[in-house]
Amino acid sequence: MKPGYHYFEVGEQEIATGLYLTSVGWGGVRAGESYPAPGHPEDYDFSWSRGRVLTDTALVFIGTGRGEFETRLEKTDWLPGQAVLLPPGLWHRYRPWRDTGWTESWLTLSGELTGRLWQQWEGSLPIRPLAVPEPAAFGRDFERFIATVIRESGEKPGHARPQSLTWVAAGLDLAGRFIDAHLESTPLPVSDDGVDQALRFIRNHSHRPLTVQQMAAAVGMTRRTLERRFAQSVGRTPREELEWLRVQRARKLLVETRRPIKEIAFLCGFREPRGLIRACRRWLGAAPGRLRSAPAGGE
Repeated sequence: MKPGYHYFEVGEQEIATGLYLTSVGWGGVRAGESYPAPGHPEDYDFSWSRGRVLTDTALVFIGTGRGEFETRLEKTDWLPGQAVLLPPGLWHRYRPWRDTGWTESWLTLSGELTGRLWQQWEGSLPIRPLAVPEPAAFGRDFERFIATVIRESGEKPGHARPQSLTWVAAGLDLAGRFIDAHLESTPLPVSDDGVDQALRFIRNHSHRPLTVQQMAAAVGMTRRTLERRFAQSVGRTPREELEWLRVQRARKLLVETRRPIKEIAFLCGFREPRGLIRACRRWLGAAPGRLRSAPAGGE
């Protein structure tokens, strides 16, 4: 497959759909060559020294070769057959090792719907390179998808207008295959009293307004029964569990993104920033601003 890419012009029609492609591309870097290659728009281009923050969601897959990937929280090797799904607003950087080079495929998506999806994924989907199921088949499908989009948009790399619903669906399918394999939750205690079911419900809905009565109803219990079983099995009340989960998610967003504290509060289920501030002080002993400015892990 010939290396190439497209960065799409996005207009009101695309924005109104709530989900649209913003770019696709495939390329290879030989051992010893500089990375990334020139020619990408400023919003997508980056260097190792300054890193990058995207406004889109990006899926990046490495087919061959090796490299390294870094966020403000961790640095890890990137091996062949691994992909990463990057949320908007996350500072990151990556590059191939000079003695191996690599081949990469990528797509980026944007729109209101991606923001809603990340409300569900954040805190449960690891943001680092992870193995994809059947990587050879995944890589072939990814390259076929990119080739189709480029061919139907025009033979030469450059800019083209979206948007075929077929393209968006195919891009979502690729992302979904990766997400389904790695969407995680904290291991739950094994029990037959409904507590594990309640914990799942809380963790899947912690970004939404949620009352203890709603938690109990979702698992077929009375509020009093739910609170008693939580006290016995978890050691926290359902309300405390909800707030603790929200704080953990907020801490991740504070450290890894540049989103305003007000936005993070709403994304994590707090009605107002003051609620997030109080919860961070209660559980972490520091206000959100201090957590954001705290030194992250080093090189």
